[in-house]
Formats: sequence, C-alpha cells, structure tokens
Amino acid sequence: MDAATFPEFARPWWLCSTHLETVWARRLGPHPTWRRELASTPDGDVVAFDFLDGEPGQPRLVMFHGLEGCSRSHTVRQCAAWFNARGWSVAVPHFRSCGVMNRLPRAYHAGDTADCRWMLNYARLEEGPTYAAGVSLGGNVLAKFLGENPGQDAVRAAAAVCPPVDLASCARRLDRRFNRMLYGGYFMRRLRAKMLAKIEIYPFLAKAREIRRLRSIRDFDARFTAPLHGFESADDYYAKASAQPLLAEITTPLLLVESGNDALIPPANVPSNPAIETLRTRGGGHAGFVSAPFPGRSDWLAQALHAFFSRTL
Repeated sequence: MDAATFPEFARPWWLCSTHLETVWARRLGPHPTWRRELASTPDGDVVAFDFLDGEPGQPRLVMFHGLEGCSRSHTVRQCAAWFNARGWSVAVPHFRSCGVMNRLPRAYHAGDTADCRWMLNYARLEEGPTYAAGVSLGGNVLAKFLGENPGQDAVRAAAAVCPPVDLASCARRLDRRFNRMLYGGYFMRRLRAKMLAKIEIYPFLAKAREIRRLRSIRDFDARFTAPLHGFESADDYYAKASAQPLLAEITTPLLLVESGNDALIPPANVPSNPAIETLRTRGGGHAGFVSAPFPGRSDWLAQALHAFFSRTL
C-alpha cells in the first residue's frame, strides 16, 4: 500500500511532548457500551471478552490491549467505537487477570501466543473476515503469534500498534528515571495490587512485604512473570517472548504502526518482508496519536487501520 493512501497524521501544536500526547489521549472519548462474556480456557481458567455487535455480514475486529489494559484503554475503545459505527463487530479479549481476576496462579505475559490463538478462535466470526490489532504488549503477542504460525487462517490481516518487539530494550527504556516515575509507577501500582490479591488465594506465591519492595517492571518480571510462566529469568523471558526474531517468518499482511517520539518503545528492526508494512508518524507519543484541532481527535489510528484492512476486504 502506498503510504499516501493512509490518512495524514498531524499532531496539535500544543501537545509539545511525547508524554503530553500519551496522557492527553486518555481524556478523549468515546466510551462504548460493551457486552461481556466470561469464557473458560482449555486449562480451566476464566477470562473476559467484551463485544460490540455489528451488522450482519460485516467483518470483525479483534483487539488485544496492552500491559494492564482492558476494553476501557483509550486506544482500544477509540478504535472499537470507530469501527463499530461503520458496521463492524469488535471483540476485546482480556489477558488473564485483566478485566476479571483469573482462577489460576499464573497471569499473562508478552509472548503468550497459545492464549492468543485460543482467543482469536473464540472471538472470530463463523462467516465473514476477521482482522486483528494489538496495542503495545498486545501488539507483540499478536506479531509473535503470526511469526510462529505462517499460513494461519484465524485472521485475514493484522496490525501491531507501538509493539515492544524487543522486550529487553523496552524494559531498559521503562527503567529510565522519568519513565519509571511516570509510567513505571502506574504499572507497578496495578501489578503489586494484583499480586497482593493473588497471594490471598495462593500464599505460596510470595509474602506481601516482598511484593511491596518491588520497584521496577524488570524486578516484577524477574520475581513473578518469568517463574510463573516457565522462564528461567527476566532475560530469558525477554529473549523468548519478543516478536523481533520471528518478524521475518510472518506471511499474513501486517501493519506495524510506530510513533516517532515514543518514549517507551524504540523503533523496530524490521527485516525485509513483503508481508510487513511500517507506518511511522513524526509524533503520537506511546499509542496516543491525537490529531488536530483542539481538543484533539482520536480517530486517526482507526482510519489508518481501516485503510490497511480494506485492501483485503
């Protein structure tokens, strides 16, 4: 697709930093009314799916949220509402422990492609095309799934928005002083609260004082994410869960959307692969993509995804 066919992105002049762009996007609507289903996983766990029902015969978009996200995350709800207004059905699978607390000691991680495959099969339409998009962590999960499964038939095309395809470098960025204070603190408050709730059910996981001492995402990944999900260490988790090594194997059309001033995600090292197209904007923050005029529009990303998906409709 010629880049000229994508809508032009122009951020407002008054959003003068990546952090303002990232935070301001959360203030913008709309807020759709979801229909929720609780689904049992093959291993006896429970996860939440939120749906917006579309018109008969129209496609479905399956959207995967980011770290500690849900269907209320700004990028998810903004894109979902835009597509649904045009007749598409939308499904948002929640990773384990997001949306609703899961039953098992484990939670979710950035390379959980087994859950991704099951969620796509649960959510996709029996008739009509299904498309998928993943935001941030969800984008890495989706890209890794496509790389592991060339020739898959679950989705016709996909998009990864600001995906951390190199998890180790992203963890280092998140650990920078200002990023740790602004973003890391937010994530850690949510992750600590979740693990404190889990040890009420599974005391063997940790002691409360140990959880409260954790200060960085890397510390959390080393203590919980890695051992709970079969990795030897945080470094082993980052190496094995990153989508970067599998990008060359992808055969499904994939749009990689990157923000040129993303404070958290460095540019992906995309191999020469005709199935992957990269769309990089000059601004946008981390999955913010607020466009002019004041107080800002939130539909640029949805328009860009639709332009890409429309090739295969």
